[in-house]
Amino acid sequence: FLLWIYSLNAFLVIVVNPSLLNPGPQYLKVAYQNVQGSFLFSHLSSSNPLLDRNKISELQAFAIQTKPDVIVLNETWLKKSISNNEILPDSQYEVFRNDRTRRTHPQDPDNPNKFREHGGG
Repeated sequence: FLLWIYSLNAFLVIVVNPSLLNPGPQYLKVAYQNVQGSFLFSHLSSSNPLLDRNKISELQAFAIQTKPDVIVLNETWLKKSISNNEILPDSQYEVFRNDRTRRTHPQDPDNPNKFREHGGG
């Protein structure tokens, strides 16, 4: 009787467990880049800053050439006025952003002028 129960359990795990049928990718190709200012420093206070086209072109060429599964960028200093498809084409990657806000980067209570709303510190 116990052998039958163990056999039934094994059969159900094999039939029902989708991870055995679709184990997912065998590896992920991840690219990490600290871009430290994807637009010109002189445009930090602008509400519609100009992107540094050299950095963006290099990033896009790298993504096309190496085709990583995941791209992680930090210190981009992006603003809401810059759309995702200006950085990476929408058809290639889904973009998740966490732009700097007063909620995510609160002011220093001892030095309220220390907060840089538009990045850079």
